[in-house]
Amino acid sequence: MEILSEFGIPGRIGYFVTDNASNNDTALESIAEALGFNAQHRRLRCVGHILNLVAQSILFGNNPADLQVDIERATQDIEELTLWRHHGPIGKLHNIVKYICHSPQRLQRFRETQQLDDIEISVPAHVQGTSSAQSWNLERDNETRWNSTYKMITRALDLRKAVDRFMELEEMDHVRSARRVARGQGEALESQAVSFRQDILTADDWEILKTYRIMLEPIWDSTMKLEGDAVEGRNGAIWEVLPVFEYILDHFWNLSERFDLSDETEERLKTSLELGIQKLDIYYKFLDDSPAYIAAVVLHPSFKWEWIESIWSEKPNGKTWIRKAKAAVQRLWRDEYKTLPAAEVLGGDDAPPAKRLKPNSKINSFLAKRSTVAQRPSPDSSSSDEYERYIKQPTIEAIMDDELNPITWWESKRSQMPRLSKMALDLLSIPAMSAKAERIFSHCGNIVRPNRARLHGDTLAAVVCLKQWESEGLVDWNGSNTDESSSIYNGAS
Repeated sequence: MEILSEFGIPGRIGYFVTDNASNNDTALESIAEALGFNAQHRRLRCVGHILNLVAQSILFGNNPADLQVDIERATQDIEELTLWRHHGPIGKLHNIVKYICHSPQRLQRFRETQQLDDIEISVPAHVQGTSSAQSWNLERDNETRWNSTYKMITRALDLRKAVDRFMELEEMDHVRSARRVARGQGEALESQAVSFRQDILTADDWEILKTYRIMLEPIWDSTMKLEGDAVEGRNGAIWEVLPVFEYILDHFWNLSERFDLSDETEERLKTSLELGIQKLDIYYKFLDDSPAYIAAVVLHPSFKWEWIESIWSEKPNGKTWIRKAKAAVQRLWRDEYKTLPAAEVLGGDDAPPAKRLKPNSKINSFLAKRSTVAQRPSPDSSSSDEYERYIKQPTIEAIMDDELNPITWWESKRSQMPRLSKMALDLLSIPAMSAKAERIFSHCGNIVRPNRARLHGDTLAAVVCLKQWESEGLVDWNGSNTDESSSIYNGAS
């Protein structure tokens, strides 16, 4: 509350996007009590954290943290390698990547292996000729970003022949070394070097890794789509959360039907996938806690209720979900926006500058396919209720991420539907992730290097704040708008 008051924004507080830690609930309840709003409605969950949990459930089961705890307790490298190896091909690949990247000599040998005539490289940049690189490094995974595991698997599959050949060459070297030891002409190899043989990937292991890549691909696509800045009301906006959940679930269920349960390996893979589905279902239910998720989709002029009905009507309890969702959106409109004074809603800031972002064709294809439904009847222009007029209007056909910017669309409707425009702009400007704030926070650590360790906290705050204001175009360094610039500087002081 002190920080909110310092920046003068308690009266402009909207929604909170945080991870799933329970202390965030406690903090939000305290703020809600001070400012007088419904904490449950305003508490939104960072979809990046949710996707991370779903991916970890697929990769490591219901308790992925247990592996990390065991690894931290391991006192020798051989213990850690064994722990990873128990997680099947993914664990074996982790050990291989660690082994290759452990020394410059092995890395050099791996690069030289890729230059052999019979070694095929499938890295997209190499195949497409967009990079002049002649060799590629493997991607190392880490415990904080599941994306690194997906990248590790993908890069290894692209360099599969090089990985297999490297391991063959290493095996030959170790056999020769063992023979010299037996003749008393050399020293015994370290235990880690001997242990690597147990991580050699079989053809079946590579097929399992392919399947994991297919499982994780929609989560990767969704993460890339939603970690943006949403400067055009998309690629990181809250209205995309529910459609992305549906996109991932649709992919998971379609993939689940392809597994042959008479095969033990495929049965285990299906179990892994079902753990991901269960985790995503848990957090899908949390979306019911706040009407913001569903209202943001409804207030996107290319989706409205038509898209939601086309998705949910196919589900067993779909009609009940739709009825409850409509009631929740109606309450939000009625209680917070419908009776606002006109003077309070007609003003506002300009829309953010446009950025051309790369669309995600797979997700967009899913959204476009699902949004093809019968149009509603023409709106009743005599109705005084802005929300009722809006939902009766036909949806606007547009290619997602290319044509329609929902922010500018609602900006243009301010004079016709001032109160509903405010509601739409409030909701459509909410980010789907806390990634942007976390990137800023991480940047603080980059500023405070050893030679800047005595920076005062206020100085650091001012540097980071000014840098962010500049990136958002809020600071006029040329002084062409003296009054506005001076007010910003005064606020910073």
